[in-house]
Amino acid sequence: MMPARAQVRARAWEDAFRLSREPLLSSTSVGWQDIHLEYHCQPPSEVPEHLDAEHEIYIPHFQCDQAMQWTIDGCYQQRQMGRGEIAIIPAHVSHSLSWDFDAECTIISLAPGFVSRIAYESLEPVTVELVPIFAQLDPLICEVGAALKSVLETDSVYSRLFADSAATLLAAHLLQHYSVRKGSIRTHNGGLPNYKLRRVLTYIQEHLDQNLSLSVIAAEVSMSQYHFSRLFKQSMGISVHQYVIQCRVECAKQLLLQHELSVTDVAFRVGFANPSHLSHHFKRIVGVIPKTFLNQ
Repeated sequence: MMPARAQVRARAWEDAFRLSREPLLSSTSVGWQDIHLEYHCQPPSEVPEHLDAEHEIYIPHFQCDQAMQWTIDGCYQQRQMGRGEIAIIPAHVSHSLSWDFDAECTIISLAPGFVSRIAYESLEPVTVELVPIFAQLDPLICEVGAALKSVLETDSVYSRLFADSAATLLAAHLLQHYSVRKGSIRTHNGGLPNYKLRRVLTYIQEHLDQNLSLSVIAAEVSMSQYHFSRLFKQSMGISVHQYVIQCRVECAKQLLLQHELSVTDVAFRVGFANPSHLSHHFKRIVGVIPKTFLNQ
């Protein structure tokens, strides 16, 4: 069943935009929290003035610069927009838009409460007021958007941990670069205390077959997910998501060597969405696909 928040988000999107076509890709049904992604290809359209309950990030995938017309908080703009550029519409800011070409884009939504929480955990001042942005070059946001879209296409069943990490990164990035009152990041060096690191690594190993959540893992050691993710990377040299993938591949190796389970069964046992997902990461880390590994 679709989560209640996702149902509200889907209805709000449909009511506000009245778009001609359904999204080609959506995170509505995969259990992401605090972040939502839709990938669209829409014909020439006009979206009437409306308010969104969430912060919206638009990432176009136009083949060349295209003119779009926006009205944001009463201010009209008509500008060229192309690859590598983004638009940001803060929550509860009135806006309308129109275009006269086939528009392909990724739209990422972040819950205002989540962004405020990241502000409280990471920045001073903690007051959140994002600035509307139109046609701004931002390689990091484009890269994160592409990665989220790819994960949703290939690994949607077990994608929550990656989505949590991406949401945390995006929220901190917006606060640092697109806030009325920019604050400096609070730095904490030295990584996680050894006892907390051991507890986290044990928790991950014991729950590899589950759709892990960054907030739940962080709660195991009574930390915010923002500080936990930063200190974990300092301790381990890689992100939580990357570490979990490595653990799943290593566990898969051990199970495959026992010759008791099929590749499909092994994939599900260690928390991969399907055999193809296992093969992709197995080859990336080990150098060969599982079947070749068994025949060596």
